[in-house]
Amino acid sequence: MLNGSTIWRLSLTDENRFRYIEIKIGILVVAVILFTIIALLYVGYKKDLFAKRISYKVISSTGERLFAGMPVKFEGFRMGEVSKVALNDKGKIVLTLDILKKYQKWIRSDSRVFFNQESMIGNPYLRFTVGSQDKPVMPENSEFILEFEGGIDEIIRQAKPVMEDLRRIVENIRILSDDLSSKKGNFRMFLGSLSKIGEKLESGKGAVPYLFYDHESRDKVEGMLDKFSLLEDSYVKLGSQLNSVVDDKLTPILDDISKSTRNLYLLRRQGEYTLRLGSDLLLKLNNTWPLAPDNKRRELPELPKP
Repeated sequence: MLNGSTIWRLSLTDENRFRYIEIKIGILVVAVILFTIIALLYVGYKKDLFAKRISYKVISSTGERLFAGMPVKFEGFRMGEVSKVALNDKGKIVLTLDILKKYQKWIRSDSRVFFNQESMIGNPYLRFTVGSQDKPVMPENSEFILEFEGGIDEIIRQAKPVMEDLRRIVENIRILSDDLSSKKGNFRMFLGSLSKIGEKLESGKGAVPYLFYDHESRDKVEGMLDKFSLLEDSYVKLGSQLNSVVDDKLTPILDDISKSTRNLYLLRRQGEYTLRLGSDLLLKLNNTWPLAPDNKRRELPELPKP
């Protein structure tokens, strides 16, 4: 039997064991909490949650599709976000941008801010352009004018010509479909003509069946083609004979005529020279005639020899 002292010792042992379990659970909970805090701090550091930020002002003529939390990007990298959207005294929309301090060196006096959209149904964002290195860095709370480009409006503008072409294509397809389905359309008429040609071929009427299926007519056509081939050969032989006749007979005759023509030219030159000599003789007689007056005397020209 268990006495009182034994029961007391057992109760102390159970109490120590439960207390030990509570300590272990407490240490585990604290470790989980510490690990969670460290993980959150690490993620926040990687996400630049604790990085220093500066503010810029962007003035817009409209507040459409502008909202707090809109991302601000620089060359594709997220550099900040829109922290506040408000109206100024002039009725203009003022956007307050929270930008990471490390990106300030790229924002120069000639940098520009554009409103963009990732796609036709994508989220809008603001985009800073790269400034020139020779321009000064813009200080905090500087103001920029928001410019609009791209986005769904630009996509719709570029898509209008394509949609117009698609509309024309659909219209042409509809016209073609109507022509195919119409009994008086060109396609139906063409099919009807083909059907009539097929019927004539099957019935054996017309010239085509006569040539293809009648053996006697086909033999006649083949005979005529053979005669044309023989006639072609005869013409080829005749052409060869004519070429030989021209080379053997006509060419020497042409050469003789050419030589005779040259001889006639020389003979004509000699005749002209003889006549000129006679004329010179008469002029000499005239100049030496004692009774001839002085004003009738002429000098004799020099004559070229033939």
